[in-house]
Amino acid sequence: MIIINILIFFLFGALFIVSAKYRQSVAKGSAFKEIFYGGAEYLISRLPNDTSELRQKQRMLKPSEKPEKAAGNFLRKVSAEILMLIFIGNVLSFLAGLQGAGAGRALSSVSRNGYGEMSRKVTLEVKTSDRRLKEPIDIEVSPRKYTGKEIQAIFDEIKRALPVEMLAENKSSSHVDSDLNFIKKYKEYPVEIEWYPDNFECINSEGKLDDEFSEEAGERVNIRAGLTYEEFYDEVNIPITVFPRKRYGEEKLRFEIRKALENADKVSETESGISLPKRIDSGEISFFSPVSKTGITILLLSLLGALGIFYGRNDEIKKEIVNRERQMKADYPKIVSRLALLLGAGMTIRGAFEKTARDYEMSRAKGQSPMHYAYEEMLITVRLMNSGTGEMTAYQEFGMRSGVSEYRKLGTLLSQNLKKGSAGILSLLEYEAANAFENRKSEARRLGEEAGTKLLLPMGIMLLIVLLIILIPSIMSFGF
Repeated sequence: MIIINILIFFLFGALFIVSAKYRQSVAKGSAFKEIFYGGAEYLISRLPNDTSELRQKQRMLKPSEKPEKAAGNFLRKVSAEILMLIFIGNVLSFLAGLQGAGAGRALSSVSRNGYGEMSRKVTLEVKTSDRRLKEPIDIEVSPRKYTGKEIQAIFDEIKRALPVEMLAENKSSSHVDSDLNFIKKYKEYPVEIEWYPDNFECINSEGKLDDEFSEEAGERVNIRAGLTYEEFYDEVNIPITVFPRKRYGEEKLRFEIRKALENADKVSETESGISLPKRIDSGEISFFSPVSKTGITILLLSLLGALGIFYGRNDEIKKEIVNRERQMKADYPKIVSRLALLLGAGMTIRGAFEKTARDYEMSRAKGQSPMHYAYEEMLITVRLMNSGTGEMTAYQEFGMRSGVSEYRKLGTLLSQNLKKGSAGILSLLEYEAANAFENRKSEARRLGEEAGTKLLLPMGIMLLIVLLIILIPSIMSFGF
């Protein structure tokens, strides 16, 4: 197969050479793209082809391009992609062939993995003198093992190294005052190491010193390290002297205080209380009852609650402002239509405005109408005019107070048309009323779509629950 791969590489090399002039006509891009597009251009020019059907299809798909050009671009692109696929496939095939270069040759032996490695699976095809087995045979090849002489040499090396390796931060085995390093492996050898101290009151099987050990004179301990490889076993005994753990700073201070308190507890077991020690090795000490943090916690929680109330109320105000704006926009078409109707009946601008506001006031007094912000602003405007504020100024302030663009526009219309009379403003209000109703329809449609979108999740959950109610009994009836 490798020979075929090399032959294909040779053909691609020849194509690269002969297509040099064709690469110049290809749009500049990556060198990889230019090579394959140049080769595609060369092959298209040398191979006989009838593109009439292709030109017809390209004319339908790309009416703005010339059919010949579109067909040529299509052929060039397809040919380049084919060449690229063949080349990449050949590269991968070549690499796979190199990896399995020995496949197919007769075998007299199979290599093993190295010492301590995993077993490996080998697939072999088998042929006898008169036939070949149809299916290959899989065998598990175990890793290479040490001989007895080799493993004993490794054991001896490990036994010489362990007394030094296990010391860790300790300077000598005759004075151990910090944790030992009980290693489980040494170098890359496949040897398991187990540790067995003969005095667990001083040190455990992990090499950790007991925090409660306090024998200042030290304690002799024998450490036995067992070495295991397959069926082979050896061991080494390492004598050490363990001293109390070396402590520094606050750790040392805490240990001394704890020991002093334990001693004070022992000597006063029959008394009603414990006499707290006043001195330890590090110096004089004093004890105090801990300051309660409950008050601070309550104060902090109160401050957090106050902050939450502030932001919560602020959010409520924002929501109320949004609701106010929505309500005023919803009332706007009705107000404008009523003003236009009253003006058409012959009333003045002020008369129409005041009647609209007073009618709302009467309805509100009788409990027939809830509060409407737009009408409340109109009532304020009426009171201002009755108290001496100019009509034009009152209308302008009405628009500014409302804070809604529609009402600012209405205030401007009313104030600017005072001098023109009701005839000029009537047509403007009628147009504004019609426009306001259309805007209200659009807003209602938007709110409906928004509400429908919010209902999708609950409806989906309900559908899922219904499906589960139906499917679970059915599944259980089949014995799943």
